[in-house]
Amino acid sequence: MDSTGEPLHVIFLPYMAPGHMIPMVDIARLFAAHGVHVTIITTKMNALRFKATIDRDVAAADRHITLEILPFPSAEAGLPEGCENLADTPSHEMAMRLFHTIDLLQPRSKSSCVIAVPIALSPIGKTTTTFLELFGRVKEAEKKSYGMVANSFHALESAYADYYRKAIGIKGWHVGPVSLFNKDEVDNAERGDKATINRESCFHWLDSKEPNSVLYVCFGSLSRFSKTQLTEMVHAFEDTSCSFIWVVPKVLKTNEAADPEWWLPEGFKERMEESGKGLILRGWAPQVLRIGVPVGNEDWKMSPTDETSLISRDKIYKAVSQVMDGGNEAEGMRRVVKRLGELAMEAIEDGGSSYNDLKTLMEDIKLYRQKNRISSPSSGVTP
Repeated sequence: MDSTGEPLHVIFLPYMAPGHMIPMVDIARLFAAHGVHVTIITTKMNALRFKATIDRDVAAADRHITLEILPFPSAEAGLPEGCENLADTPSHEMAMRLFHTIDLLQPRSKSSCVIAVPIALSPIGKTTTTFLELFGRVKEAEKKSYGMVANSFHALESAYADYYRKAIGIKGWHVGPVSLFNKDEVDNAERGDKATINRESCFHWLDSKEPNSVLYVCFGSLSRFSKTQLTEMVHAFEDTSCSFIWVVPKVLKTNEAADPEWWLPEGFKERMEESGKGLILRGWAPQVLRIGVPVGNEDWKMSPTDETSLISRDKIYKAVSQVMDGGNEAEGMRRVVKRLGELAMEAIEDGGSSYNDLKTLMEDIKLYRQKNRISSPSSGVTP
């Protein structure tokens, strides 16, 4: 509450992709834990991904969290019924239709603040929209917002907080990693979609490996790779001396193949299973596996089908070997990552940087509301 005694009401509008929706819901729950009235705006199928967790919060902790379910205009966009999340789109064309359809969903509730992805999309009729144009709109909306909420912590990305404040001229709050606020085992287990392998099988496979010998590769729920790029990864991972766990998002289809493993080279899966060298998980990984050192494109491109951004198997092999060979450079990387893990835990504890930034964020919203007493469109905060 502010000096008027009126509680804050904050709207959260998660982007329709698991990698964004999950931490956004975590932040919403954190706000509710501090006495804020929270509304999460989403669609029916997306709400099913986290409704059980919200229901437990409301029942056990008496938190004020409301789900506002909007009808998703699937038919109008030419999408199949139930396709309401980027994780459900098997092709680039369908993903672009989803992008356009999101523009039809606009929050109508009166609130103190809206926390959402800053994207303003074109009408559905426009079919030439590119990822570059979408990100251009993100930057424009970002400049008009009051501030930016980051699922990160100061020790990791302090330069970005300074950049937003000095270069863009908006506030920035680092409140993460929000996943670490989840202490309840049930809540952790339910974060995200159902995994393609169970927790026990993962532990059994990992227990058969030497410490520090497994490479974990995950590019997030928004990534889309061509079959050519995936083939380069396959050969690089198979050629390395280390075992690996590879979480693969839905692969862009070039035909109507019903087999979800249509993109794998012949015999690859069988060789990995027989040797025990690798696990390939499609779509989502169990909570126990969501750790590791990032591996990614050296120059990320806007178009997921752009073959000019191809990273060769030789480059991938070299990068993996550099991280996993056990040499001085690899050990140095491990020490840095271990220390960052410790700093992440410190950040979310009482008095830590993320804990304090969360409190500052809520105070800033209160002060902003008192100053402006907005009764029309809400102030914007982008994640």
